Amino acid sequence: MKSVLDKFENEPVTIELTDSKTKQKFKVKIGKYVLQGITTLMIGTTDKISLLPIFYYALSKGDTSLLTQLINRLNNRTISDATSSLMDCASGVSKERQEQIRREAGETLLGDAINFPFPEGCDVWGSPDLGDSYRSQVNSSVPTLLISGTLDGFTPVSNAEEVAKGLPNCYL
Repeated sequence: MKSVLDKFENEPVTIELTDSKTKQKFKVKIGKYVLQGITTLMIGTTDKISLLPIFYYALSKGDTSLLTQLINRLNNRTISDATSSLMDCASGVSKERQEQIRREAGETLLGDAINFPFPEGCDVWGSPDLGDSYRSQVNSSVPTLLISGTLDGFTPVSNAEEVAKGLPNCYL
């Protein structure tokens, strides 16, 4: 992944896409950040995460056909549900956490692409951050089941472990 991402950073690739409505073809240049973003979308879905090895292998050999297919699908889809984006914006992060994210992003393969379009994109939605009190520790003695998985690229097991600290009758 690193060698392919480095290559795309130094030499963005031009691919040809097709608009599904007009059937017009157009060219776009794909650089490292877009490839990082596509990768984050792939790790967030069980049907696409399994494609990552072949996706990066093909790109390492100069084959952009799968990349073109994925971008065509993304480009031609319609977004009908803003609920998850609004929830992410409202949940927000503390200033300390945002600084940690900025510091650590440069040390990772996917950089800050996994957080796109947050937090900057939240202004577009007009969704207010509910603040630190909203993000405070949940404490409850109600029996609770938390389900988490190691293949969830967006919600790591450590998040559930943190929540479980305030739930003495919790099973994770």
